Amino acid sequence: MLRRRRNVVPTVQTWAWLKRRAHYQLTRLAYMAGGLAGLGLFGAGDLGNKIFTGLPWLRALFILGAMGAAVPLGLAWEKCLRAEAKIDRDHGHELAASRGSEDLPRIIRTCVRAAIVLIVLTAALLVMAAFWSAIQNGHSAG
Repeated sequence: MLRRRRNVVPTVQTWAWLKRRAHYQLTRLAYMAGGLAGLGLFGAGDLGNKIFTGLPWLRALFILGAMGAAVPLGLAWEKCLRAEAKIDRDHGHELAASRGSEDLPRIIRTCVRAAIVLIVLTAALLVMAAFWSAIQNGHSAG
């Protein structure tokens, strides 16, 4: 649902701006999803197998973090597509008259922030596992 603001008279330019903003958000979400996919492939590949050897609980946390980050990304993507379709459907005229909003739904921003936090935590788990593995291998080699 698009947010209502008082004393705002939306124009066609406002809705053109909204459309550009929705497109920017979709592009941003696509880059974030690509980064998450790369992180997941890195953690699940041969290097990830070597890193997570002897650390099954950390691998489980890594997979949980990656899957958890995918959920808000998907939700934000869907909400952004719906907002963009609503803007396209009435070309801003009907929506401008009935809604009186000049911003995208708040849930999109919330989901993007949650996804960023989860992606960073998942990457931190991977780095932690790499250091832990290096320390364990260093102790066992010496």
